[in-house]
Amino acid sequence: MDLRIEPAAVRRAATELQRHGTELAAAGGQAAAGEGGRIWGDDPLGARFGAAYPGARDAVLARVQALAAALTGTGLDLAGIADRTERADAESAAAFRRDA
Repeated sequence: MDLRIEPAAVRRAATELQRHGTELAAAGGQAAAGEGGRIWGDDPLGARFGAAYPGARDAVLARVQALAAALTGTGLDLAGIADRTERADAESAAAFRRDA
């Protein structure tokens, strides 16, 4: 079984993940900033919803930001893998030329 890493493909995936992470972080920030006011009524069901909503909203927004950070971080890690793979390949190629 051969394991091949195509640095260019890995770098493209890294760039996309970082972009998605950045976009998701921005969308989460917009959702937090744009969330305005009460969206429930004063009836008993609305009162229960209103009591639970802020905590649930905050938890979801925190998870969105955590996911955005994970996407961005994974993209950075993949970019590092591409860089290290290219360096290792270049070092191996240079070693073969010296030995030839």
